[in-house]
Amino acid sequence: MPALKGCVSHGATPEDALANGRDAILSWIDMSLKNHLPLPVPDSKKYSGIFNLRLPKSLHKSLAEHARREGISLNQYLLHLLSKVAM
Repeated sequence: MPALKGCVSHGATPEDALANGRDAILSWIDMSLKNHLPLPVPDSKKYSGIFNLRLPKSLHKSLAEHARREGISLNQYLLHLLSKVAM
């Protein structure tokens, strides 16, 4: 449960994992309330997966050339680079 720091669960089957997850969430909330800890607010933002970025022409050229050498699109190349630094 990424929004609930430290709240994790496992199960032998997907159904077990969901049931155990519900129990873990309820226990996490109960513990937080008993200890007067704040509960996280749900993220109401919606992300499209699209954003625009302006960059110098020379950088654009360099990135496009790298992508071409790898035999992939510029979009795929940028996704690869961003995923390496964001994870």
